[in-house]
Amino acid sequence: MPEGVLRVQPAEEITGSFYVRFIVKDRAGIVGDIGQTFGRLAVNISEIWQPDIPKKSCVALTQSYKLKENPKEILPFVITLEHATLRQVR
Repeated sequence: MPEGVLRVQPAEEITGSFYVRFIVKDRAGIVGDIGQTFGRLAVNISEIWQPDIPKKSCVALTQSYKLKENPKEILPFVITLEHATLRQVR
């Protein structure tokens, strides 16, 4: 590329490490299902973080996201991903 010329990378091709926040109805196998989905996209999971959320915070989450589930049934967690493109994450 000539000096002084910039190439703009398409947004979908931007690569990096990402984190994805989930608030789901708790059930057996939910994390495995999400892991398989990322696997099909060839994205490696670096870490799964499930904070110990107080009941009051779960109530606030269900209200703020307008969830119909009982606050006792939701599972908030975060997955950090290894090197991926924005297209894969979306």
